[in-house]
Amino acid sequence: MSGHPDFVVRPAVTADADGITTVHLQGWREAYSEYMPESVFEARESRRERRVEVWIEIIEGRSPFGKERAYVAEMGGRIVGWATASGGLDEDSPYPNQLDGLYVLQEAHGTGVGKALLEAAVGTESGAFLWAIDAPTRAISFYRKMGFLPDGTKKQLLIDGADLMEQRLVRHPAS
Repeated sequence: MSGHPDFVVRPAVTADADGITTVHLQGWREAYSEYMPESVFEARESRRERRVEVWIEIIEGRSPFGKERAYVAEMGGRIVGWATASGGLDEDSPYPNQLDGLYVLQEAHGTGVGKALLEAAVGTESGAFLWAIDAPTRAISFYRKMGFLPDGTKKQLLIDGADLMEQRLVRHPAS
């Protein structure tokens, strides 16, 4: 568990599933409202209970995507961010260390929560990669500051009727 005067980052437990789901849904809306139609967010929110169940599966190590590590950030006893990481599923994975997801509520932007979650999930110096929407988002700026750069690999992402492109960002090990 790592701490900061204003927040704590720790491994997720099953009791966190509802709070993680709240951050996931709100974080998506905050991050992507200009890139996706409202129907995408409504569709995701309509499946909230299933999302809570999926988070329990992830936290308990029963994810269909393999063993994922899940972390949460709390401020004032409330979850304001989460991150997950795994070995990655890409056949051409640049490293066996993938940041699967990282969301921080807008209210916690600029506090160091995102950096602390990233460090908990994939470390600070090992090689790692992630997939992010190929658009000039706050997330892309954040990942670049953390040493992740596009490697030129892209793929189509279809989510509830929204057709987007994702790009792979890679951070090479510190030398």
